[in-house]
Amino acid sequence: MVVGVATTLLGYYYLKTDTECGIAKSNIDAGFLMYGSYLFLFAQFFVSRYFGNKTSSQNSKPKKL
Repeated sequence: MVVGVATTLLGYYYLKTDTECGIAKSNIDAGFLMYGSYLFLFAQFFVSRYFGNKTSSQNSKPKKL
């Protein structure tokens, strides 16, 4: 995901600097949208999983009557 975003940004840079590039702007937009959303969703999962509220394993066990 990070490499995909970096590659897309590099393609955008080449497109803006008038370097000989065969990448269409619509492909750059679509790639950035796709890889950016994947990166955002993964970061959101990572933060909630490893930095969110922690519950002890005893609280998650069902209580016996």
